[in-house]
Amino acid sequence: MTAAVDVHIVPLRQSAWQRLDRTLSAAERARRDRLLRPEDQEAFTVCRAALRQRLGAQLGRAPSTLVFAENRYGKPHLIDRALCFNVSHSADHALIAISSHDEVGVDIEHQRPLHDMMALARRSFSPREQDALWRLPAPLRCAGFFRCWSRKEAFIKAIGMGLSFSLDRFDVTLDPRVPARLLDIRSPQHAAAGWILHHLEVLPRYSAALVTRGPAQIRLLS
Repeated sequence: MTAAVDVHIVPLRQSAWQRLDRTLSAAERARRDRLLRPEDQEAFTVCRAALRQRLGAQLGRAPSTLVFAENRYGKPHLIDRALCFNVSHSADHALIAISSHDEVGVDIEHQRPLHDMMALARRSFSPREQDALWRLPAPLRCAGFFRCWSRKEAFIKAIGMGLSFSLDRFDVTLDPRVPARLLDIRSPQHAAAGWILHHLEVLPRYSAALVTRGPAQIRLLS
């Protein structure tokens, strides 16, 4: 059976964001208050409240009653694992992916010029990806870089290991002219798990990706 995954697009700049404070737990408010910049506090509050609201709506529970925990690598999950979810934010928008079927990983990146793009690629991309990026026509290189970045982040978040899983242990496509694919996973355990990479067209000047275990029917929701 094809799993259904809802991906919610959430604008993070909301004039009445302080009203969302009551939705958060005490621990979340404390974490928010440790952020130094007001815009970061706003983004955290809006994103966390949106997560609670959307999970609560799907489960038929009050958002403030949801309880979260983290795995050993820091990936959050509902304490009762009633739904699987993943969250990412960049600049003024966030994505929330929710599945009732299996783990998911999602990432969004705001595309902007980078003077050290190739240096960043050498540190974070596999040799195969670095070569593919270098071979792209110059006008496509920025989009290719952020496609690669978002796809790699989505994968390590899906498997629940974060950066403890080395980014050069797998390859993804990055050419904007070809479909999104996981090309190679140099880990027998994860290669056999049936992970599938999806490109998401969400907003202008953003790159986004979703990774699911097996095929998925994806709904983009605002």
